[in-house]
Amino acid sequence: MANEYQKERQRTAIQFGRTVIGIVFAVLLVVFNAACSGISYDTTPKVADDEIALHIKLDIKEDIGLLVVDYEANGTSGSGGTSNADKSLLKHGELIIYTLSKQDFDDPADAENLTVKFTVITEYADPNF
Repeated sequence: MANEYQKERQRTAIQFGRTVIGIVFAVLLVVFNAACSGISYDTTPKVADDEIALHIKLDIKEDIGLLVVDYEANGTSGSGGTSNADKSLLKHGELIIYTLSKQDFDDPADAENLTVKFTVITEYADPNF
């Protein structure tokens, strides 16, 4: 009889332990979901109000080393470019986002008459801007 009592007590303790673990797991799941709901998985870069974002997708068959961007607007001109910091090639289907600041122009309204010229360099070269 004492043996049965001990077995019943052990079963009750095991069941209680499982219940506590289940409740703790459920609370952790709720907390994790609440924390993750505030995380944005949007990978689109954010552009500041004083920037112009050029979304560039080149129709080429090869990967490239460097994309040089020359721009001109009502007498204001400049040059820049983009490449991978690790000197790896830019993938041919990759979306390249290049930003120009409105401060680059004498008058921000000049950005409305913007002319952009792209030069594709197929092998990586150290930029000389």
